Amino acid sequence: FADLQTLACVSMPGNLAGQSLAPGVYCIDAAAKAGTLTLDGPSDGVWVFLDGGALTGTSFTVVMAGGGQPGNVFWAPVGAVTMTTSVFTGNILAGDATGGSITFTGGTLTGRALANVAVTMTGASVICCDSLLVAASPAPSALTSPGAGTGVAGAGQGPAPVDLLSAVNFVILSQSGITNTGSHSSAIT
Repeated sequence: FADLQTLACVSMPGNLAGQSLAPGVYCIDAAAKAGTLTLDGPSDGVWVFLDGGALTGTSFTVVMAGGGQPGNVFWAPVGAVTMTTSVFTGNILAGDATGGSITFTGGTLTGRALANVAVTMTGASVICCDSLLVAASPAPSALTSPGAGTGVAGAGQGPAPVDLLSAVNFVILSQSGITNTGSHSSAIT
């Protein structure tokens, strides 16, 4: 997580709706995400999304195109992740020890949820496969940015963080707890 936060990135303000992005490193803002984001690139393309605050979305859909793989998408917000009825793709690395929780209410996560605080799934499905389990966090030297920009500094205060690089075989991981609530059962397939 900390290594990802030091990468140079291209600024992508707004809710990301209607965007089609090539592999690269992007800094996104705290605007609530909605609509459809398309990640278009080859099977070995890597997308990294850095967020200096919370990552929230309602009816937010992330679509892979051109052979892009969900295991090569990394979302690294400093704050909490809250997705409601979203079809979300990628590996979430919620790394800040004070705000790195992940909450899904309804919808689907195709990827992994790795949090330093807590993971709560309410009526959500988690889809994972072998290609996601073997994907590791990308080394900063392996990433390129499609343009110049500024990195987002991460804050590493609080208890010792979970070593996400050693978490490669986990689908859901939390330092403080994992909760499945609601009238629907969350499913990992």
